[in-house]
Amino acid sequence: MTIAALASALASFACAAAPTLDALVVARMLAGAAAGALIPLSIAWIGDVVSYDRRQTVLARFLVGQMLFATCLFIGQSTGVALAGYAADRFGTAPTILVEGGLVLALGLLFGAVLRGRGALTAP
Repeated sequence: MTIAALASALASFACAAAPTLDALVVARMLAGAAAGALIPLSIAWIGDVVSYDRRQTVLARFLVGQMLFATCLFIGQSTGVALAGYAADRFGTAPTILVEGGLVLALGLLFGAVLRGRGALTAP
């Protein structure tokens, strides 16, 4: 999860600095592929660390949390696209993508801190 989030953030920063449309398309594709890995990796992580008897409850809470978070903060698929379009019109494409990359970078660093606190990132 940490690597996927950091890869998505770096690719987003590459999007903001892309000198051509072709470079932007490639960087955005890489950012999207890395971001697309976050939910499946999160579900797999839950499967690894949560006991079988509690797993369904935790997965349900995780998925409901994803829906509520996306709905309450208006960053879901549909609304996120609309808000990003508005921000890009108002502030420009590069600053909008830099903010998105910064948020994903913060998320990746948070993932790393949580996993390090659980001992998941240390060598055996």
